[in-house]
Amino acid sequence: MNTVEYRALNIGIDDLSVYESKAIVDALSLNKNIFQFRMQLDAISNECFEIIMKSLRTNRFIKKLTFYDTPDGYLIPVAASIVADVLLVNKKIEALSLWFTTINDNDFKIITEALKRNRTVAELWILENPHLAVQSAVYLSDLIKSTTTLKDLTTGNNFVDNESTVLIASALKSNQSIKTMKMTGGKMSDECANALGQMLEQNKTIQELSLYRNQLTDISAKALAKGMRSNSTLKEFWIGGNQF
Repeated sequence: MNTVEYRALNIGIDDLSVYESKAIVDALSLNKNIFQFRMQLDAISNECFEIIMKSLRTNRFIKKLTFYDTPDGYLIPVAASIVADVLLVNKKIEALSLWFTTINDNDFKIITEALKRNRTVAELWILENPHLAVQSAVYLSDLIKSTTTLKDLTTGNNFVDNESTVLIASALKSNQSIKTMKMTGGKMSDECANALGQMLEQNKTIQELSLYRNQLTDISAKALAKGMRSNSTLKEFWIGGNQF
């Protein structure tokens, strides 16, 4: 059913029809109070997805765009080119969340290329997208190096391994916009300890860092502590759930 909660429109209809999609579009065009759009769909055709997303190109009220499901549900089908088009045209969206979606590395490249040109999306969540591999971390690190807009970046679970972490940490060394960085619930281990420590030494912007629930040990703790000695910016550091 569709519900309005905390000024959000949650769409959770199985096998959404064209008629229902057009009804959603009509509702969005008239409602000035909804600022969060959440799509939780087990199945949606490309036609229906495009109908809804095209309407967001000119929507002046939606600020947060979320595609998500639960671990027990299905992956959300997301057409990256359509999402990218919205990000390039809409000047009001400030947050994008992709949880449990079907996007792959090629899709993620399309989205990150759009985000490089976007000047409003300040918050990005990438969680539990099982088809993303290390190549997506390359695209994300390129985005981190070039962005002056992103303020809050969250990655987690299958996307957080040693190789991806090293790429992201390296990009964060020179980033001057991201203030909150979360890399949680993954396979990050001591292999990336030095990269994380060096990032803390050189980054002058991050105020909140979370490495919660990874596989770090005392070896990583020493590297992180060394990095923090020369860091005067970090205010919150979440590191519980590791192997200390």
